[in-house]
Amino acid sequence: QATDDPDTSTDYTITYISSIGCGTRTETVSVEVLPAPVANPIGDAVICLGDAIQLSSGSDPNTIYEWTSTDPSFTDFNNPEPVVSPTQTTTYTLVAENGVCPAIQAEITIEVVGEVMLSIDVSDDELCFGEEATLTAVAVGGSSGDLFSWEGSDGSTFSGNPITVSPLGLTEYTLTYQDGAGCQTLVQTVSVDVEGEVALDGISIEADSAGFYFIGDQIFLTANYTTGLPGPLTFSWTRNDSLIDSGQGLESIGETLLISGENIYELAITTPNGCLYTASINITVEEPRVLVPNAFTPNGDTHNDFFYVVSEGNPENLAITEFKVFNRWGQLVYDNENPGLGWDGTFNNKPQPSEVYFYMISVELANGDPHSESPFRGDVTLLR
Repeated sequence: QATDDPDTSTDYTITYISSIGCGTRTETVSVEVLPAPVANPIGDAVICLGDAIQLSSGSDPNTIYEWTSTDPSFTDFNNPEPVVSPTQTTTYTLVAENGVCPAIQAEITIEVVGEVMLSIDVSDDELCFGEEATLTAVAVGGSSGDLFSWEGSDGSTFSGNPITVSPLGLTEYTLTYQDGAGCQTLVQTVSVDVEGEVALDGISIEADSAGFYFIGDQIFLTANYTTGLPGPLTFSWTRNDSLIDSGQGLESIGETLLISGENIYELAITTPNGCLYTASINITVEEPRVLVPNAFTPNGDTHNDFFYVVSEGNPENLAITEFKVFNRWGQLVYDNENPGLGWDGTFNNKPQPSEVYFYMISVELANGDPHSESPFRGDVTLLR
């Protein structure tokens, strides 16, 4: 048994020889090779408007060629090597057959690049400092494989489409476009401006109590910033998302601390073009600790002559709403007659004896709330 793959018609001869000496025998067989259809269609291609292209090469009188096209003006239906010049992207279909061997079939799409209209879309051509813009080239009539090269006046370079830019100042971007077929090279420019920076370096604080913040304290908040912008800036101050004040040139504000716990103060600076810069500072506001002495010596030596309430921070942030002192018989000897100083150890202008007295004191905070430990009750020793 033997196999072969001849290119042309061929005669094959076989000779049989007996292994026992009975002679030989020869046979011949002819194999006819029929010609295949002849056609060499091209693949898909891109051409410029007005150019011509040959769709196939090679012809054979025994091959029948049938072309169809999406172009209604195409009429070379039986041409083995048609040359076409479509005005728009067109698909051509070929069937080449000789009635004997399998047909050759091909589908060819010719993409036509006409006049391209090039423009650039900019997401925002006036940026705040640090922002980005997206530049998108729009090539109407372009083709697959278009090339986009960008160059900024600041020396930056990009390729592709779209691109994202983050210039530091006014920058012109030049786009060089070439269609996929190399038919046209177009240039387009666009500018992106950047508003000058507001360098906001936080918020500084001045307060009545250094390092501690108590209900009723006064604080002053100041924006730490620099800028070269000529226009006025708008300052908006908030506490815990509630507006305190807003206006042009409001670089500092004063505030009375009335809310205990963590308070978040935020500053938003807005430029004339609407650019926003923010900073914040956290302040923990505490209730001042109140101390009541357990003894006093009203002997006129100006030291410890009064029985009074001692507190952290500014004493004016507390209001003494009740201050009663009783002697050991339960007689009221002092009833807040002198809130600023306290009890001087007298009753009806008569010095009281050295002994233990009982007190009841109620304290109100600057925000109108009672102190968490109020009322205070206890005893105090008067010493002479």
